[in-house]
Amino acid sequence: MNRTVAGSDVSLEAAQRLIAAVHAECGRRGVRLAAAVVDAGGNLVACGRMDGAQLGALAIATDKAYTAVAFGFPTGAWVESSAPGGSDWGLGHTLGGRAVV
Repeated sequence: MNRTVAGSDVSLEAAQRLIAAVHAECGRRGVRLAAAVVDAGGNLVACGRMDGAQLGALAIATDKAYTAVAFGFPTGAWVESSAPGGSDWGLGHTLGGRAVV
């Protein structure tokens, strides 16, 4: 469900709908997590941590959303290249430690 938004910033209402949709899908899959939506500047618009999700999940979700906006790609784009020996190895230490892949 990782998607970057091009163009105008996302509204609070849209961000809340996105989080609700993510949480509904997670409920169907039987997983608990946090979801975060940031604006085009990487600022948090809305977030939510499901009951039972790990306490650190919200910080990770927020930084993943920030990373996607900062680089303009879903964070899954670096799964292979950021692994040890990959061309983007060390990416997770960029953006003041906020980059999450």
